[in-house]
Amino acid sequence: MKQVRVLFEPDGVVVEGQAGELLLDLALTAGLPLLSECGGQGTCGSCRVQVQSGRVRFLNRSGLEEQIAAPQEVLACQTAAAGDLVVHVPPETRLCPPDERITGYMGPEAAAFLRPGRTGFALGERTPVQLSPPSFDDPTPDWERLLEGLRQARYGRRNITANLDVLREIPPQLRALDFSVSATLVDEGCHHRLIALGQPEQEEALGLAVDIGTSNVKAELVQLRTGRVLAGAAQLNAQVRYGEDVISRIIWAQEHERGADELQDAVTSTVNSLIEELLQETGASQDQIIAVSCAGNATMISFRLGIPADAIRRAPHIAPVGLPPMISGAILGLQVHPQAAVFCLPAINGYVGGDITGGILATGLFEADSLTLLIDVGTNGEIVIGSKDWMVCCSCSAGPAFEGVGIECGLPARPGAIESLAYDPDQDRTTVRTIGDDPPVGLCGNGLVETLASLLDARVIDRVGNLVPDFPSPRMREANGEPQFVLLWREDTATAKDLVLRQGEIDNLLRAKAAVFAAVSTLLEELGLDIAQIDRLYLAGAFGSHLDVRTAVEIGLLPDLPAERVTVAGNTALVGAYITLLSSEAREQVSSLARATTYVDLSTASHFMEEFVAAQMLPHTDLERFPSLVSSEQGRAGGSSSNT
Repeated sequence: MKQVRVLFEPDGVVVEGQAGELLLDLALTAGLPLLSECGGQGTCGSCRVQVQSGRVRFLNRSGLEEQIAAPQEVLACQTAAAGDLVVHVPPETRLCPPDERITGYMGPEAAAFLRPGRTGFALGERTPVQLSPPSFDDPTPDWERLLEGLRQARYGRRNITANLDVLREIPPQLRALDFSVSATLVDEGCHHRLIALGQPEQEEALGLAVDIGTSNVKAELVQLRTGRVLAGAAQLNAQVRYGEDVISRIIWAQEHERGADELQDAVTSTVNSLIEELLQETGASQDQIIAVSCAGNATMISFRLGIPADAIRRAPHIAPVGLPPMISGAILGLQVHPQAAVFCLPAINGYVGGDITGGILATGLFEADSLTLLIDVGTNGEIVIGSKDWMVCCSCSAGPAFEGVGIECGLPARPGAIESLAYDPDQDRTTVRTIGDDPPVGLCGNGLVETLASLLDARVIDRVGNLVPDFPSPRMREANGEPQFVLLWREDTATAKDLVLRQGEIDNLLRAKAAVFAAVSTLLEELGLDIAQIDRLYLAGAFGSHLDVRTAVEIGLLPDLPAERVTVAGNTALVGAYITLLSSEAREQVSSLARATTYVDLSTASHFMEEFVAAQMLPHTDLERFPSLVSSEQGRAGGSSSNT
């Protein structure tokens, strides 16, 4: 089959596909979903795009091929690529405006779940139903009358249930609305549950995609009918006050009388705060949110549900529940519709949770033809290796250093956070770039990685990670008996304080990067594989959203693979939550993925600690593992403890 490349403008996004693929599908693969109100039948005209150049095939013209030399407007659902193309997508055709797309990479295998006719059922839906009133000739009871209308309108022979309080509302509601109603239903897997009846033209039904991270929580408000992301927000997980990692929080829950309740309340308040922020931004109401899909590690989901998580920290590290049953929003104290369905992506193990199954789904690793590596860098580092034939995973405790926790100059990615830093030793000058171009406040994860690499290049630190005490700059100083280096002087910061990196903080960063690299190395060794056999690496996690891959390789955070094999995938956990919010097929698939992935416990691997110690140098004790860096590192190795 002939390969084609399509450039979508004005986004500048290039996607590869096969001749014969519809522009509608290619745009979705590119992360640019288009309106298609008629489900791709070519009747509504909502998916109009402009082909600026290239060869296309028109389905609605008996397969006629045509070379486009001048811009021509076409229907994306009726036009296939016959060669390389340049396509302009106007704002009115977009399902999601460019600044409102979901956060993270969505592979074509994952995007396929959102194609017309493939989604199945969203987690929640509002369906208009026109019923005939009862009569002497048709004395069908109200509930059965409504069921038949729903089955004809949307649900076929699918089983539909309802709570008693909703059943009580059906007779008066049907008559008040003259038997023309809008039914709100949620998909509970084996059946649908009716949760409300209302006016035929109700407000849009909304869903919430949530990534509950150990350090940060992010949520996106989604229009369930179209998949459009209306708004997104992120906040620090309020559980941080009880410990930086999952183990310390489990211990807190065990040692304090109300510890578990406090942890549940903390994450609930964080999610509710995000919901409030999203509702204020969009003007939507709480009752419009009828479905919630949550991704998170097993500990975070356990605390979210109020389930004891003690077993996670004890061998063999079992998750209390892999795939929780569907739960209503009211039971969990969420500020959504009381009967909203809450779906939690399933965990593989106590240390590999739904955030990783979401990542496997989002990247399409589960359908990869060649060996693929997924690394999710967060407070816990999770690694998955495999293909469509098998998948194996492991976890390591990376700590929250690269998420800004425990580093005085560190902070989550937000306006004012430094995401790029370069130090020039000749000029003794630091150049930075901040998120939003705001005055510098601190360094986010990407900024911390670039800082380590820049200080290593400038020989401010040596390969062991020690600050060089005789480095000739007033920036090198000591405070409270600890060496530190001034990254920015107070007059250049928004805080009116010097922005410094301390030796102890560098040590924390080295341990974090070493844990991730050692986990990858150990898992490869356990499987009898070499890094060169990996055809594709996906770097997931909010931390990796804007990470410079070569810089991460330079400090030894990532294995030394050619840049073209690496995809910075961003928050794939949130993407997984988004896809499962909209597709019952995706929910079934992610449940299968959790069962099909094998977990390897690194605590039973005798060589993990050796790998961890060796990886605490920059980039590594064994430079041969980083062939692309050997020449520059060998030049640095002889005199790495002084500035020359």
